[in-house]
Amino acid sequence: MVAKPLVTPTDFEGHPFQNQIETAIKWNVSSLAATYDASTGVWLFRPNDVVSRKQLAKVFEQLLIELLGKESLATSLIGSNESPYLDVPIQSA
Repeated sequence: MVAKPLVTPTDFEGHPFQNQIETAIKWNVSSLAATYDASTGVWLFRPNDVVSRKQLAKVFEQLLIELLGKESLATSLIGSNESPYLDVPIQSA
């Protein structure tokens, strides 16, 4: 595993969502963290990468945990046989 970047990635400068990206980096949203690119040796945010629904759900989960201060949100449905969401099935570990 590669360590966290010591500097903020700059590959999003001039991007239409630059301010929002800077906020995500400042808030340390792990599912939106910069990744290390071994081929160039730099940390990149990759602002134009496609995000899956699952990845977006993890972002929302992390933000809700931070905003509400309820760490239990991440594990509250573990062991449950039913999902509260029709389109999200319960996954076994």
